[in-house]
Amino acid sequence: MLRRRLSKIIFIIIFTVPVRANAYSLLQFIPVIQLNQLYDDNINLSSTNKKGDLISNVLLGFYLNWTGPERSGSFQYETIGELFLNYQKDDNFGQTHYFEMHDQEHLSDTTTMDLDNWFLIGKTPRSFFVSGGALTAPQTLNSQLALAILAKVDSVDDVADINIRHRWSEESALSAELQEEYFATKQSTALETKLGLKEEYAPSPTLRGGLDYQFYDFQFSDAPSPVRAHFPQLEMHWEASHQLSFEGSAGPILFERPEGEGQEVKLGYEGSVGYEADRWNLSVRGGQGPGITPNGGAGLTRSALTDIRFAWTRRLSLFTSMSYYELEGGGAPLQLLIYGAGISEQVTRSISVSVEYVAIREYGSTGDKVTSAPIGSSIGTTTSANALIVGATIPLEVFRRGL
Repeated sequence: MLRRRLSKIIFIIIFTVPVRANAYSLLQFIPVIQLNQLYDDNINLSSTNKKGDLISNVLLGFYLNWTGPERSGSFQYETIGELFLNYQKDDNFGQTHYFEMHDQEHLSDTTTMDLDNWFLIGKTPRSFFVSGGALTAPQTLNSQLALAILAKVDSVDDVADINIRHRWSEESALSAELQEEYFATKQSTALETKLGLKEEYAPSPTLRGGLDYQFYDFQFSDAPSPVRAHFPQLEMHWEASHQLSFEGSAGPILFERPEGEGQEVKLGYEGSVGYEADRWNLSVRGGQGPGITPNGGAGLTRSALTDIRFAWTRRLSLFTSMSYYELEGGGAPLQLLIYGAGISEQVTRSISVSVEYVAIREYGSTGDKVTSAPIGSSIGTTTSANALIVGATIPLEVFRRGL
């Protein structure tokens, strides 16, 4: 049986390891309520027998933040409830849950340890996207949510990461990373473990580069394993100005297949561009690297994400986004495209309202590597859904304490 251990270690470190009484300078607790009324023309994201309905959607959650000289971080939790006008049998509440934890420990003046954990479980992960919760803020898809949506059945996805960084000098630093992703459905379980080592060097305040090596080990409950991958790469980050930045990395990925299936070499890469002005905010990123596929296997995760926001006034903002994921390997490749646009207004200091359109497109591939149909999908089909959403977000700061 495949077991996840890293997330438990992170939880123990964050919530049970004692710190000095003056370790925190600020504690903050904010419950959040988000109410949405939306129309979805394909509530089950099905390629046949599409059903549209009017849905009342409520997101409940909270944020806990802490800062201090030794430790800083956050914890947030969200769950979803849905009421359908015509298909009451699809009503649900508390069947899908998401939480994430982040913590940075200052071990010394030159060494830090970052602890991160993202956990998603449930039946309707797509609801988090159309609700615009913290899981997708800004409104772009991530690989964890894409994997859960494409699985099309109840699933558990748990990603845990520990990163230790030591700064040798102002110009150079060494970091080591251990990451574990656990993905499970009723049919299968997958466990991905990643070990990384990176050396960084900054020849100037605006330019830094480095060498990074990542080792992946994939274990599966119902497929030949382990599958292993080696991913050496060169990295570069350039701050062209206070507003514009570029980041990129590239290198070969060597897959080692089990049971005499041999080796396979793919190109891995990642790039991003960020631009921030007084009223504009633009983020574009994409790439491909090793990852778990939704139907039990190891392969490539390709992604392209764009988020654009414009502050029309101090209170009124326009936004548009596009997220594309392609998961190839372990069966039929799948592509997922989500895009949309909307407008939001900060009515009061704590209440905002928004109107937005979200489109979801899922494509099944008929490429040469297809060996079986993905869970809940058929090869070569295109599935689409469109949603118009009107919502209000109400965060309520009930606790804020400086120490």
